[in-house]
Amino acid sequence: MTIGKEPCGICEESASTPSPSDIQTYKGFLASVAKAMKGRLSKLGKPVLGSVDWLRRANELLQIFKRMEEAEMERHYLWPYNITADLGAQMDGPKLRFGFYQPRLGDLKHAALYLDANDQDVVWEIIGLHPVFQHNIAYLRLKCPKDFVDKVFIAAISKNNILVTTTHHRIMVKYTPVVDQHVQRHIRFLAAGDWSIVTSVKIGTRKEMEQKILEIFDGQNGFSAMADMSPSIFALYILHHKRLQAVFPRVSDFPSPAKTSVIALSVSKAAVDRTGKLGKRKASADEEDSEQQQYTLMQHPGKKGGFEERHNAKQPARDPMKRMSSSNVLIVGLKGLGAEIAKNVALAGVKSLSLYDPTPATISDLSSQFFLSPEDIGTSRAEATAPRVAELNAYTPVTIHSSQSLTDDLPQLNKYQVVVLTATPLRDQLVIAEYCHKNKIFVIIADTFGLFGYIFTDFGENFTVVDATGEEPTSGIVAGIDEEGLVSASDEARHGLGEDDYVVFTEVKGMEKLNNSEPRKVDIKGPYTFSIGDVSGLGTYESGGIFTQVKMPKTLSFKSFKQQLGNPEILITDFMKMDRPAKVHLGIQALHKFAEIHGGKFPRPHNESDAQEVIELASRIGGEVDKDILRELSYQAQGDLSPMAAFFGGLAAQEVLKAVSGKFHPVVQWYYFDSLESLPSSVTRSEEECAPLGTRYDGQIAVFGKSFQKKISEVKEFLVGSGAIGCEMLKNWAMIGLATGENGKITVTDMDQIETSNLNRQFLFRPKDVGQLKSDTAAKAVQAMNPDLQGKIVSLRERPLLESGTLGTKGNTQVILPWLTESYSSSQDPPEQSFPMCTLRSFPNRIEHTIAWARELFQTSFVGPPESVNLYLTQPDYTKTTLKHGTPFWSGPKRAPTPLKFDPTNPTHFSFIVAAANLHAYNYGIKNPGADKGHYRKVLDDMIVPEFTPSSGVKIQANDNEPDPNAKPGFTDEEELKRLIAALPSPKSLAGFQLEPVVFEKDDDTNYHIDFITAASNLRAANYDIQQADRHKTKFIAGKIIPAIATTTALVTGLVILELYKIIDGKPHLEQYKNSFVNLALPFFSFIDPIASPMDKYHHKGREIWFHKLWDRFEADDMVLQDFLKSCEEQNGLDISMISSGVSLLYPVFNKGPDVMRKRLQMKLSELVQSVSDKAIPDHQKYVIFEFLARDDTDEDVDVPYVSVKVDKPAKKDAKVMV
Repeated sequence: MTIGKEPCGICEESASTPSPSDIQTYKGFLASVAKAMKGRLSKLGKPVLGSVDWLRRANELLQIFKRMEEAEMERHYLWPYNITADLGAQMDGPKLRFGFYQPRLGDLKHAALYLDANDQDVVWEIIGLHPVFQHNIAYLRLKCPKDFVDKVFIAAISKNNILVTTTHHRIMVKYTPVVDQHVQRHIRFLAAGDWSIVTSVKIGTRKEMEQKILEIFDGQNGFSAMADMSPSIFALYILHHKRLQAVFPRVSDFPSPAKTSVIALSVSKAAVDRTGKLGKRKASADEEDSEQQQYTLMQHPGKKGGFEERHNAKQPARDPMKRMSSSNVLIVGLKGLGAEIAKNVALAGVKSLSLYDPTPATISDLSSQFFLSPEDIGTSRAEATAPRVAELNAYTPVTIHSSQSLTDDLPQLNKYQVVVLTATPLRDQLVIAEYCHKNKIFVIIADTFGLFGYIFTDFGENFTVVDATGEEPTSGIVAGIDEEGLVSASDEARHGLGEDDYVVFTEVKGMEKLNNSEPRKVDIKGPYTFSIGDVSGLGTYESGGIFTQVKMPKTLSFKSFKQQLGNPEILITDFMKMDRPAKVHLGIQALHKFAEIHGGKFPRPHNESDAQEVIELASRIGGEVDKDILRELSYQAQGDLSPMAAFFGGLAAQEVLKAVSGKFHPVVQWYYFDSLESLPSSVTRSEEECAPLGTRYDGQIAVFGKSFQKKISEVKEFLVGSGAIGCEMLKNWAMIGLATGENGKITVTDMDQIETSNLNRQFLFRPKDVGQLKSDTAAKAVQAMNPDLQGKIVSLRERPLLESGTLGTKGNTQVILPWLTESYSSSQDPPEQSFPMCTLRSFPNRIEHTIAWARELFQTSFVGPPESVNLYLTQPDYTKTTLKHGTPFWSGPKRAPTPLKFDPTNPTHFSFIVAAANLHAYNYGIKNPGADKGHYRKVLDDMIVPEFTPSSGVKIQANDNEPDPNAKPGFTDEEELKRLIAALPSPKSLAGFQLEPVVFEKDDDTNYHIDFITAASNLRAANYDIQQADRHKTKFIAGKIIPAIATTTALVTGLVILELYKIIDGKPHLEQYKNSFVNLALPFFSFIDPIASPMDKYHHKGREIWFHKLWDRFEADDMVLQDFLKSCEEQNGLDISMISSGVSLLYPVFNKGPDVMRKRLQMKLSELVQSVSDKAIPDHQKYVIFEFLARDDTDEDVDVPYVSVKVDKPAKKDAKVMV
């Protein structure tokens, strides 16, 4: 290890001894710091000040600094310090004064932290915030008198570690008294990046530790194995950065691993220069060789269920994620589309993500590039984007790929598994894609031009898809297998299999050879039967059996980009535009040829001469020339729309994940999409109208024109929910400039709080936001993204509605327009899967059954009883109410259970006891005894668990429709009821006593909720010989987690914004709008016209009166009922026969006599509904809805619109008046 040509004093013993002046200077420095911190460093001060060995090492550091000075290296010492820590608690005392400016996203502002060290004028200055973790990490520099700096080295001290650093030296030393799998996993995270484990050893004493460090730095740098360490002794990990040299550190504390946070940070020359303070400096040989910057945060995951698990809690699968975590991805081109792909890939998680785009950012990039701000203009897109992408996922290192040219040195691509090309010239695409095809590197090419876009994939000649659909394998119960191999499934449910599916069998009796044999292809015979072919020699079926679908691998062969360019294989999804993809394919080639001729510039917006040249170029290339399509493509070539970037960014990112995981079927090989229907008809586009204005919206103006941009800015929008889709929606709105005008406004509502599991797809949120309201945080984030929204965003009737939803890789969008389409409530989602409680109780046969049973056990054990006790104590009539309503009972299906014998050494048995005990203790306010397993085992050792003895005479309910044979008869003896009630202690005798019901919370890994359900479910599964589920799967099912991934969310949101353009334009025809259904796993895209609003009619005065059943209504003032009936007949020819409001029948009156009828006829409508419903109209409610039946002029019963009655001031119900 050297600096220049001089040996490093850290790694080689120095013969020099410290001079008295050196020792005195150094002791004075430490004493002054200790005094300023009021003894907080007492552990460091006394042993170190008295340690000759420490002082000798300090002198060696001085020699290093002197050699650095001789080499004309600028002496600034940087330390990443957590500026959000409670500095007052760490370094309490009047001598410490500090302050810092909290910047908005993207800023590099300066602040100062002052440390008054005795009489020495020593100042710690924050010279710049870290470009990634700018809310947490700052670069600090020590400023002090020159003669003082010459004599001391810089010790950076925090609660958890000491990090001694210069611009060329850094080492990290971590100590922990507890060594377990989580600590080791944490170290492996570091080792997977640019940090290598020099050694890890067992340490008994400080002296042993210091001796081991001396040995290591005497040249033994090759250690890599991790020793088997006992929790009873201290462990030392020394990590050496591959590109940085080491400086000898000392520590004063041994922190616990739960409090440990490791920052792995490398700072390149370019990164330091950007602070504007350090200026030029000489880089070491290692730094000269590597210009890449790595941005990554390593956080200790702590106990089980740490940050990584919670971060990925709603990702749809785990095994493919392991493959993803070993893949390196390069994204080329960082305009809006490249940024979208980078965002989605980072959120999903890969081993490393590299970005390449040296092009300086321009103002027009802000049309869709949401990571950029006006301050980034002139900075390379990669440098401005990389740190902000790195914020999204602490476990995905993000680097800048530095290269003068990708095509001049193609082997530089060999370290990547996937290369994604966007905004790349066609000639470079051909060179790079051909090299990748030959070297088995997956390549994806995507681009958008205004409302046009495409994607191309090449995954090599032999690509294996391990799971084409991503759906959970179907399984079912076998009811019978005949001698011809015809399998009959249980008549409780369809088998759910399809042609070409394969199945395996288990638990078959009689045909035991069929169990766990090779997968058999099925031949579907009906919804409950399928054939598996020849079963001769397997025996005769007796009973039982479960069939399970097996996902068989599928091999695909991709052709190279060059081959496909001339003979494309295109995925067709919109059959109304079957011939358009081929025409656009030709047009894209013509655009690139135009750019090649004109110095890389695409045709000018709406310029006719440029469009004619594109058409001529397309004619020369050959193929079907559609002048209208080519002209529009030329007009929009410089267009850059956020929704198109979102659509193709989601699609391309999903293809990246398919390539590295083998899960889901890729696009083969081209897919083209356009949304020309979104072009406005309310404004006239022209070259002048679409010319750039030098604003962030130029990319959108190039497509729609400045007049339409003005219309977008004046929109008032209401967003319900700011979760995954809501975040994407707000981002897109910010990019397109929605509601940024004088009259524009966005209202966001979402009462949910941010959870850690939200972070992998709700990209506006960061770890620091956990616990905050989603709506507030999202609003602040998009205002920072587009300052034009400042003051325009704040935390129903007859308005257009754009609805969307996702479920894993599936998504849909729906346009709801008054008087044009059906309403939101016209169609409903399929009901949630539920299981009869009798199945859960008596005959479970799937792990979902046992998890549902355990969830119910949680509810009935730790939620229901405490709530009942509290109601008894607080509500005087609780017992009467309970006896009046009664309680439901349960019932169930068919599998013989096997009793379990309690075994405290069985992890599942033990986990159940621990979780149940803690939850029961919570009910009674008993303090948690902690996680000491010995305490629980000691208690269990003293307990005697009686042997299980089955009850005699128990009958099992075989069908839900049959009465429960074990149900107890209701009480008929009133005296017995009174006796039981009297036995209860009176609420007064328990004054102040309350139980604490458990509120189920799936995302807190310390509350034992999921632990209890997992253990209870698996014990139940063991009873019934069902394959058990791990904690992750149990949490997924019990917590009803909806799988959500960023790729689908981005794509669906892009489709919604394309429909929003149409609504802003006011398009009047139904066929101009599209509902969409997508499944990125297949891939599948369907675009259909919305369902029209249903119409109906009635007859009045010889005319047919047509109306929209969903949207039209009658409006009336709050009049008396008799006048209302008369008005309906005179004005509309309707003879009213019945009127209701909600569940209350208001007219006519049955079985109440004529007096009641007369009273009602004289009551106002608002008074009538309050009287009959026995409920007051809330003060905030201005309208009451009345529905009625009527006959028209033909004396036929007709359906008519409802009546909306305006209630200016709802009457207060002072007394109960029932009429």
